[in-house]
Amino acid sequence: MKILLGKKIRELRNRDGRKQDDLAGALGVTCQAISRWESNKGYPDMEMIPAIANYFHVTIDELFGYDNDRNTRLSEFLRKVDDLTGPGIKQTKQSIEKLEVFLREALSEFPNEWQLQFRLSVVLQMKSVFIDKNQSAKKKSFEEAAELLQRAKSNTTDPHWKDNIIQSLARIYSQLGDNDRVEELASECSPAYVCRELILTNTPDEQKSTEYIEKALFSLLHELVFVAVKKSTSDKKPVFAGNIDLYLSLVHMLEILLNQGSYGYYNSDMCFLYLHAAYLSAKREKEKDALKYFDKAYEHVLGLKDAREHKETDSDNLKTLSDYPGLVVHVDENVLKEWLNIIPKDIAKKICNMSKYKSIFE
Repeated sequence: MKILLGKKIRELRNRDGRKQDDLAGALGVTCQAISRWESNKGYPDMEMIPAIANYFHVTIDELFGYDNDRNTRLSEFLRKVDDLTGPGIKQTKQSIEKLEVFLREALSEFPNEWQLQFRLSVVLQMKSVFIDKNQSAKKKSFEEAAELLQRAKSNTTDPHWKDNIIQSLARIYSQLGDNDRVEELASECSPAYVCRELILTNTPDEQKSTEYIEKALFSLLHELVFVAVKKSTSDKKPVFAGNIDLYLSLVHMLEILLNQGSYGYYNSDMCFLYLHAAYLSAKREKEKDALKYFDKAYEHVLGLKDAREHKETDSDNLKTLSDYPGLVVHVDENVLKEWLNIIPKDIAKKICNMSKYKSIFE
């Protein structure tokens, strides 16, 4: 018990960025006492154990290293939330409110768990969609979501998740109109030329070299697509409104790299690119092209649905990556409906009347 306790106190102190002096001051003991505990030359009085656990926001069982039950319970919380927020599940105001209550209760039990903090932040952002007129309430929801993500960023040691959290934070601060915070977040990140995918291409292992180069190429292309469609995914206004060839060129590049085969999670990229092409064709009154590109977008919605259900991987040509680079927007029929709202009404009406779409738009 003594060994586990001293080790755990040191781990928790380092986790929270606390000095021995900080803990000593909070508990009313000397710094030398803390040092003795951590070096296993002594241990605190049992009466002090609850105060130590409270200081680090952990249970007494966790303090002694008995965290199997804790991990099992935490996993159950996470699994339940993920089951209720997975792709294809339509959320309502009531379902979001229930998720919020559930996650707040989970966080009261596990206050420093970044995975719960991250998920509650997502739920609060989803909640803002249902706040139509009360701008102060919407702002408050975004501000709490940002605070939760800041805590999650501090609590996780996973560099991949830190990157994702920073991306999410940047989007929230953009919604809040806080450009300084966006630039501050950007300063924490590395430039594109030192990303992990590009660094791995320097491997001296010839057997792995081709694999890493392919992964880097796919990752860079995905990020290029994400930048090209970024603004339009939030307000449906294509940045390159005068250049349909840009979107079609990116489509062509993905087709070449994937040999026009199974696109897996890259169906998401293809769907957005084709939706841009359909929208711009419709704006130019090129009805035939607009219908063709919208149909392609629909095919990739179905392709992503199939990829999610089967979760197959093909490491030879990277068709469906389990470690998909960057963010994936889980496109579905709702995305098609949203884009129909901005396509010129005469062409949108013809799309809605097509027999293959009636089940979606009726």
